[in-house]
Amino acid sequence: MDAEGISMEGFKQAFVKGNMFASGIAVDYGASTIVAKPGNTADHRNGTDVPTSRKSHVVSTHSLAPGLTAGQRIPSVKVLSQADARPWHLQELLPSNGCWRILFFTGDVTQTSQREKLATIGRALNSDASFLRRFTPPNPGGRCDAVFELLAVHSAPRHSVTIFDFPEVFRQFTELDGYDYGKIFVDDVSYHEGFGDLYKNFGIAAEGCAVILRPDQYISFVGPMEDVAALDTFFSGFMREQVVSNGGLLSPGLEMKGVTASNGEMVDRDEDKHAGTPMAQTANVLVA
Repeated sequence: MDAEGISMEGFKQAFVKGNMFASGIAVDYGASTIVAKPGNTADHRNGTDVPTSRKSHVVSTHSLAPGLTAGQRIPSVKVLSQADARPWHLQELLPSNGCWRILFFTGDVTQTSQREKLATIGRALNSDASFLRRFTPPNPGGRCDAVFELLAVHSAPRHSVTIFDFPEVFRQFTELDGYDYGKIFVDDVSYHEGFGDLYKNFGIAAEGCAVILRPDQYISFVGPMEDVAALDTFFSGFMREQVVSNGGLLSPGLEMKGVTASNGEMVDRDEDKHAGTPMAQTANVLVA
């Protein structure tokens, strides 16, 4: 408190809030099919009435990363590329190209417990039954990132690991492009641009966490790092499996529970009839 009775800390907080509002990033979305937080979608009175089945409903575990709140935009902190130590603002890695992103904050991957979790993630995501395979258009011989982009950010010293300490889903290989070096990052000190200290700023626990980001960089879900089943449950609530038909094109387009499909027909909202069946295909997929 200065001589005028003004708290500089309070002034700073007011300035930051005002800046966020002016920048258009102060939005805090309520609970919905694509924002996994406590609450009822009907309470927000935003013109939508999308019933959420308990079978396809998950809720974020805020304690795993107190600095990340479902419904809010993810803050930008500097991280380093594992491959070449180049510093990046986190938001630079999240272009608005229609992809959903899953950020795996894997903690110290030199620790046996974290390496075991990584192996679990790799096996689960490589399975044909995983959401990554079921909701992504087939691309024989190519990368599986048309709908979902997987990013890993670890906290071990950069020189203590390589990209080959991570499952193949984070370093996909194609004959045309070779290995993808742009999916694995580290929270470490850069050579010339300081230390982002992401884990401290986000409050991420030692066991790590997984964060789902919507295509507009807003947080949909925060959960245990290795709980791929929760990720699958989340996406199964509004996506539909990809099938090849009509001469190789994908059938049919974006469909949400209780809304109009791309062919003009109303989607059946009977949950029992569609139990276990994903109901909507992501918008950036080729429509037959």
